Amino acid sequence: MKKIIALILALLLSLTLVACSGKDGGEKDVLNPDGTFRPWDKMDGGGGGIGGTPSSLSALSASSLIPVTEKMTATDEIDAHDVNLDNLSALPNGVSLVSGNVIISSAGTFRLSGTLVGSVIVENFVGVAKIVLNGVTINTPSASPNGAIMFNETNADRYIIVNEGTTNTVSDSAGNNANGAGGTIVSKKGKLYICGTGTLNVKAVGAEATGIKVKDDLSVVGTTLNIEAVKHGIKANDTAVFSSAKITITAGNDGIKTDKEGSTLAEAKGYASKPKSGYIYIHNTKLTITANDDGICANSGIFIDNGNQTIKITTNGGAPSAITDNTSASANGTAIKVEGISYVSGSTKTEVDSTHDNGYSLIVKSGTLEINSNGDALSSKGNLFVADGTLTLSSGDDALHARYLTKIEGGTLTVNKSYEAIEGAGVEITGGTVTVNAVEDGINANNSDASEYDCHVYISGGEVTVSADGDGVDSNGWVEIEGGTLIIHGPTANDNGSLDSDKGVLVTGGTLIAMGSSGMVENPSLNSTQYYVSVNLKKQAPEGSQISVYDDSDALVISTTSLKKFRSIVISLSACQKDKKITVTVGDETYSATLTEVGTALGTNRGGNVTQGARPGFTPPPRP
Repeated sequence: MKKIIALILALLLSLTLVACSGKDGGEKDVLNPDGTFRPWDKMDGGGGGIGGTPSSLSALSASSLIPVTEKMTATDEIDAHDVNLDNLSALPNGVSLVSGNVIISSAGTFRLSGTLVGSVIVENFVGVAKIVLNGVTINTPSASPNGAIMFNETNADRYIIVNEGTTNTVSDSAGNNANGAGGTIVSKKGKLYICGTGTLNVKAVGAEATGIKVKDDLSVVGTTLNIEAVKHGIKANDTAVFSSAKITITAGNDGIKTDKEGSTLAEAKGYASKPKSGYIYIHNTKLTITANDDGICANSGIFIDNGNQTIKITTNGGAPSAITDNTSASANGTAIKVEGISYVSGSTKTEVDSTHDNGYSLIVKSGTLEINSNGDALSSKGNLFVADGTLTLSSGDDALHARYLTKIEGGTLTVNKSYEAIEGAGVEITGGTVTVNAVEDGINANNSDASEYDCHVYISGGEVTVSADGDGVDSNGWVEIEGGTLIIHGPTANDNGSLDSDKGVLVTGGTLIAMGSSGMVENPSLNSTQYYVSVNLKKQAPEGSQISVYDDSDALVISTTSLKKFRSIVISLSACQKDKKITVTVGDETYSATLTEVGTALGTNRGGNVTQGARPGFTPPPRP
């Protein structure tokens, strides 16, 4: 980031150094009027860092939850009316056969078994209708515009109960396209509950067919659901709730999506203020999605509270083997996404960001996520929060991306590959184990669309390891490290730095080890309250080098191994204290000094060939 600015400032710096040179043309050792050497970067480093206040947004308010009620777990009832699809000559009251379709025109519970070439259509009437699948195969005839099971418009609840121990298969026809029902199981209005512990196979083969298409609210509780769809796997306009289910989806477009739209801007804003408008809730559900477009996409919010269950998502073939600027720019297929409420004015479609009261539109509370996405892995046009869970992500673009705040409070996050690993106008890490790999920036606080947002990176806890070919930690505003451990394996090229900020890097606690190239080193700010050393190595250290830090009594404080070659290293930890000695070994090289200032330079300074604080005779004590 800021490459052009960096080059300009580097040029200005080089002119300044020439002006400060001695008669022999060599750079003076002392670059500051007060006689001290302070190794800032060639940009805005050093000086006074401008810290800020981290977010106080609450992530887990009651409005994030949709309780699973008894209504969502209905089972077969004793007084059910039996419908044998193999023998339609004798049908119970309220059921008729019209043009090969079974029509249900009254409230009640209807237990279906057998095979039907046709559709089961539940008409519009007052009262609850329950269809019990007790081992059925339903296929619509060739070129039929109907879905296999269709519920016409009603405000009454509608149920599909999948009996325990049974396998049921429903499919539409090639004729079920945009001009037909557009889905294999269709609910045109009202709430649809799919429950029961049996297996339901859904095949959507029409050119524009979605597996399950619901106008309003959908819940799937306890059922094993297998969907193959030409278009979307599941589409619900309002809410979609999944609990204690086992779901496998293969989709030509999105796996699961909500599609809440407003007819006017005011209506769209009204929907955006309500947590349950275009909302997806996943609870204790084993979910596997393979989609050519997005995996899970919602308009207002996604809440994942998945216990010990696993969500596996692959989008658009997954992340490319080699990620570049070009592949990132053309990436398509986000694994889990919140995109906002849309409305159409003329030919223009506009999205309104969700603004509901808990402040976060994408929350991972628990569960295991295994994601391989061509686009972003997790993306929110609002705020994104990871409270806990185990997340293993590979992304062709950003692994975690929020328009505003991305916050990590706990859990284990591993980004195996990405263009940029963690991004948001603000990025806050307060706990957890975070390990990320990126071909561009590892952690990036940036959003040109949020001009009023105070861009920042704040780390107060957790174990964070960053490997990045671009900047390791990059902020268009401030960076503050207050606690936790941050180890950066930064760029090898000189046009990026391990640390890069516009308003300074303020270190008040924690452990920081930032390795990288020497071309754009940024050191912590002078008003940091925890001391640091900045080492410019005599020569480039190879990948696999051992870095060890010893305190004033020569006791080992921390040791780590580099993942890449590096020429510079910035270290700040609790052992870095005023008037105390710190020793750093890199391979067979040793650098040591007593810290008299907040920042101390070790090794070869930026004028070249000037060694400071080296102790060639120092022998590190045996490692414990």
